Amino acid sequence: MQLPEGVKDVPARLMDPAYPVMHRLALLEGRWFSPQDRELLAPPVVINEPLWDLLGRVPLDRHPTLRMGGALAGVYPIVGVTPREGMWDTRPRVEMLLDHYRERLGAVLAEVQVMWEAWGPG
Repeated sequence: MQLPEGVKDVPARLMDPAYPVMHRLALLEGRWFSPQDRELLAPPVVINEPLWDLLGRVPLDRHPTLRMGGALAGVYPIVGVTPREGMWDTRPRVEMLLDHYRERLGAVLAEVQVMWEAWGPG
């Protein structure tokens, strides 16, 4: 991923659209993924606050983007920011829909760890 201080590896969490609901994940800014994202030319991403800090906390209404290299090379619109989970949470991370990842690569790479979860209304 291209960051102001150079290219760095940043972990990504691939998720289903229901993941933020299942885990009651809050946003600091912006929004989670929506069905209308299919209309965008590039798949959107949600980033965490440490990554947002590295990018200069550009307001989301200025439509910031994230440039990735490698197999996922492209420019991705940032639509949301998750807050730090605690003072220890300093590692940048990107959230991306699993379907968008599969569309880009044609498959889920063998080194990607997949975890399936079931959820029912409580």
